[in-house]
Amino acid sequence: MKRDTHHHIKQTAIGLGAGVLFSAIGLFIVSRELKGESIQVSEPGPLIAAVCLAILTWLIQGAMFSTLIKPLAGRAEFFRMVRLYLGSHSVGDITPFMGGEIPYEVWGLNRAGLTPSMGGAILAVKAILNFTVLVAGTVVGFVLYGGEFSIKDSGKILLGIAAGVALVWALVAFLIERRSSGSSSRDSDPPRGQSGRWGAWRQKASSFYVELRSGFSEVWRKEPRAIFVCAALHLLYWSAYTAIGALALMASGWSGNPFEAMAALLVVYLLLPLSPTPGGSGAAELGFAALIGSQSTHGSLLGGIVIWRILSYYLPLLVGAFFVGKDLESGFETTHHGTEPEALATPPESS
Repeated sequence: MKRDTHHHIKQTAIGLGAGVLFSAIGLFIVSRELKGESIQVSEPGPLIAAVCLAILTWLIQGAMFSTLIKPLAGRAEFFRMVRLYLGSHSVGDITPFMGGEIPYEVWGLNRAGLTPSMGGAILAVKAILNFTVLVAGTVVGFVLYGGEFSIKDSGKILLGIAAGVALVWALVAFLIERRSSGSSSRDSDPPRGQSGRWGAWRQKASSFYVELRSGFSEVWRKEPRAIFVCAALHLLYWSAYTAIGALALMASGWSGNPFEAMAALLVVYLLLPLSPTPGGSGAAELGFAALIGSQSTHGSLLGGIVIWRILSYYLPLLVGAFFVGKDLESGFETTHHGTEPEALATPPESS
């Protein structure tokens, strides 16, 4: 386990170092454009509120997981799910690609008593709800405050977003319809005419797809109220998460419209997964400054951006890294019976 712990510390240090480097580059470019702004905190009240909201978002994420697993596992596991979120946040934010946290989340849900396929189904439901709420918020932000942003062809962007949402929900309807039509038995048959490694890979992929579809349908049908509660929690989460940025700007003396700042952050978060840097470092700072910097306000925009990134990115990353380290030290031992031992034999990679 010491080797795994050292490996995790090394990966965290590399990911954190890369994030700091790209953030520094982004902030340097922003500072050159703003010419003469300094990082300062002139209003402690908004700063305290931003810190409280940052912690609240951790609890909301834990509540989302708890809401979805309770109908399946029979228990909410609230604080364990808060810990799972922070750990997955840390793992995901030190990887330069979207989805790096998924193996850790599947392991955490497996540890709570769910099979990997059921854990994957819960993550799929959560991701779809998250995407839908984020997109809806972005569309509302465009409609209300799009005129304040320096974005060309906003109509085409909105059309593309709407097409993406329609595609996602069409996939959901397809999965549920296939499940209800009893086609799982046909899909579970191994593919014919395949041999060797390619045939084995196709068979594994087909089996995983069937299990995932079955689990997704069970989550969707077993407790529909949990889906609506989770959707409401996502709405609360994104309201609080974007408010962190608005309060951070206000703490630095920025006097613009906080709702415009929140709308700008929804756009940033929607596009951030396209960034190849850990946690979107550099791209986040530049994107937020580009959207909100055209407004004529007093105070330090640069300071607000720094406070926002510390609270929304670096703080949960460091706290989560502590929990991941504790898991490595304990050898990823499970505390529940009935989980699949083969799924726990190897700790998830955080690369």
